[in-house]
Amino acid sequence: MAGEDWQKLIIQGLEQEKSQDCPDLNLLGQYLEGRLKPGERHRLESHLQNCLYCQNQLLELKDLLHLVDHGPPLPAAWQKAWEQQVVGVKPTRWRRVSVAIRRWGEQISPAGSPRWWPAVTVVMVILAFLAGWYLPQLRHRPEVWPSMNPQSWVQIALLDAQGQKWGTTFGVVIGTGDEVVVPLSQVAGAQALELTFFDLSVQRLDRLYTDEERGLALIPCDPRSCPAIKIASPGSYRIGDQIFAAATPQSDAWQAGILADHDAVAPTPNFSPIMVMQLISLEERRLQGFLLNAQGELVGLTLSYEKTASFALPLGDLGEPRSRRGPIPVAQLPPAGHIELAYDAYLKGLLAADAHRLEDAGLHLQQAVALKPELLPARFLLGTYYYRQKKEYVREIDEYQKILVHQPNHQQVHYHLAQAYLFQGLQDQALQKLEQAYALDPNNTVIASELALAYIGAQEPEKAKTVINDLQRTHPGPASLLNNIISQCQRP
Repeated sequence: MAGEDWQKLIIQGLEQEKSQDCPDLNLLGQYLEGRLKPGERHRLESHLQNCLYCQNQLLELKDLLHLVDHGPPLPAAWQKAWEQQVVGVKPTRWRRVSVAIRRWGEQISPAGSPRWWPAVTVVMVILAFLAGWYLPQLRHRPEVWPSMNPQSWVQIALLDAQGQKWGTTFGVVIGTGDEVVVPLSQVAGAQALELTFFDLSVQRLDRLYTDEERGLALIPCDPRSCPAIKIASPGSYRIGDQIFAAATPQSDAWQAGILADHDAVAPTPNFSPIMVMQLISLEERRLQGFLLNAQGELVGLTLSYEKTASFALPLGDLGEPRSRRGPIPVAQLPPAGHIELAYDAYLKGLLAADAHRLEDAGLHLQQAVALKPELLPARFLLGTYYYRQKKEYVREIDEYQKILVHQPNHQQVHYHLAQAYLFQGLQDQALQKLEQAYALDPNNTVIASELALAYIGAQEPEKAKTVINDLQRTHPGPASLLNNIISQCQRP
């Protein structure tokens, strides 16, 4: 694809969502600086949730400001024109941009030509934005695909109850060559699986592990000399890089896209952040399947789609067993269509919760658990975010109890269940759950502190002191505060 066609394609992608409701650059700049009033910020964020054009404008502004703070001096010199034509009432960082512009211009501007500066200002600002978007892309042409060892791919045949093949898909070898990863929806509906490796060896199995948070099936296989695909570290890719999607080893089926956003989503302070990636496809097809960077490293997996954007979860810590469940029978997986819709609803619910859109989050999350009852991350978020804020504590408790059926040693679920009991005034049940959470994670300062307070409230100071003494070794500050509370409670 020629450079001009490449740029035209990106421009079309940026312009196709623009509308009369889109804010100007001044408002976006003040939003980046945190200078908008709460009402203005809420209206702008609501608009950004559904406007791909403004999301890209915001990313370009971020890149421009990053260049000012960390890169070489910008072509600059036109502080007054910048203020009047682009920024208006500018915040502190915009003032630095203006100063940089002025200093650069003082070095190159010939005396006696001020009439050109307003026009040149606008041109340079436009060029800066275009450079911030185009230059990272032009490093890798779309037709240059990452190299990936074909021996890393494994063909997976889906077997019915009679052992007959009714479909095939592909997975990739990870780790030390003893595990195959594949999207969960691709193997759903099968009764058993048959793996065919690059050396034509075959392995049949009827059990696998699942990573519910990221929609993955993790299939153990006999140790062999399969070359494993390397999993990319979070620091190996950045916004603006090309990302490639592949569902099969055939290169003609690969797709190209641009990484438009990469951020940690944390709907509530107590909710473990989840990294979410947003990608813009450079084709009419949406990005689907495994995501690779230009070096052929595994980056993530697409799970959800909205307009021209694809949403994905990174796989940087895929080797850690923390989120795995199983081994479970392949036959227990729900139908593929249910899995795809469930994960689409889950990820949209996660993003809605992070944007503080309560009702949207609840709607998506309820749909996710209805389609896939064992989608535990969706249940957890449904309880901690939606039912908690709605003060529907009975339904919140119900979600946690359903999680504990599958993961009885999930300490965060025990902790949040204790909180739900406390909101209902059920101190005895709350104390019991705090004790279970503490037994599972004695080094958690929050859980230890709340358990000590619960013991104090239950007039069991000796038990409280035992917890405080353990806390003293690692967190003397909270321990000292708790000891003072005990002392005051014991005064006549």
